[in-house]
Amino acid sequence: MILTFRRWCWNSCCESRRITPKNKFLPYVVSLVAMKLTVMMLLASNKRGHPQRMGAALTDDSSLAVTAVNAAGEEEMKNRRYWQMLENLEEAEIEGTGTNRTHPSSIWLIYNRVPRCGGLTMVFLMKELAKVNRFAHQRHQYRTPWNRLLIEEEMKNLVTWFEYQHQAKSYDRHFLHVNFTRFQRYTKNLRPTYINIVRDPAEREYSAFRGRRSQDPLQITQEIKRRDAAGAGTGMEWYTKSFDDCILDEDPECAFNSSDYTFSRAIPYFCGQDPRCLVPRSRWALQRAKFIIEHEYSVVGILDKMNETLQVLESYIPRFFAGSSKIYYSRGYGRRHENRYIKSKPALSEKVLAKLRDSLSDEYELYDFCQQRLYHQHQQTINTH
Repeated sequence: MILTFRRWCWNSCCESRRITPKNKFLPYVVSLVAMKLTVMMLLASNKRGHPQRMGAALTDDSSLAVTAVNAAGEEEMKNRRYWQMLENLEEAEIEGTGTNRTHPSSIWLIYNRVPRCGGLTMVFLMKELAKVNRFAHQRHQYRTPWNRLLIEEEMKNLVTWFEYQHQAKSYDRHFLHVNFTRFQRYTKNLRPTYINIVRDPAEREYSAFRGRRSQDPLQITQEIKRRDAAGAGTGMEWYTKSFDDCILDEDPECAFNSSDYTFSRAIPYFCGQDPRCLVPRSRWALQRAKFIIEHEYSVVGILDKMNETLQVLESYIPRFFAGSSKIYYSRGYGRRHENRYIKSKPALSEKVLAKLRDSLSDEYELYDFCQQRLYHQHQQTINTH
């Protein structure tokens, strides 16, 4: 009907023999009015025919808006909690969660190895995985003097070296955690994926004690001669000393509650590049280590729970660890790459263990935290798959 009306108006105007200034725009005006009428009628018809659909659309839009606001609010609350916790580390309640901290676009894997925690086994495994998963593994070359606590220029050089790695690469080295965001210049949107492995602190110290006496025979001979030069007979006395006697007699070599800076503990490797991180039994260092593990490390595995550790690594960091369980167990990495110089060792007595748990109480608190976190991550892995 409306189209017929428009056609009639147009024809009537065109049939007029004389087009005056008053009526020369009349056809366009009439057409515009007709089009408006058409649109209004179509809208009215659509509203009558689909009231529920329109209402649903409005509801969906409202829900999306509310969800977006809630998400923004939750993110703001998380950021606020993050900074509040960081500002009050010593009093903060830090819990290990199952959150995957792996950055989606990360192509750098960093394994800043805690000593005597199965590092050699992990490095051999990563070399094999590099062939399968198409990434390059870079071992640190210990040909020049190196430090675990780095000066600012060394940290900057390390970060810059990574920024020039445009293909997937893993790197292992004994060094304390470095905050990449502080030094990045060219790759602001990239983050490294940090991993590590820890073990029972008493077992770690026992392993370190035996390792000093079970390394390359030539090195042991040189150490005995060096000690004998300082005092006749002290070299062999050091070599034959048992770990139990070292602990119970409170020998300086086993004085784990001293105030001397040390790189033999796990806490500094997570706490980071601050001299305060090296102070034994420091509450601040322990809390900071927990905080960085929870917010910066994708996975911190447990040496005595390699099955769970590998499952979480495969799930959380598939770019590097896909197929790691199969390679680890099929090739016997848990046995093949043990230190060939270390023989079977006797178990520690309960008396020695009790003393170690007391003198390494902060290390045990960190170890328990890592166990709690790995448990939650493993549960998350099971639920996901």
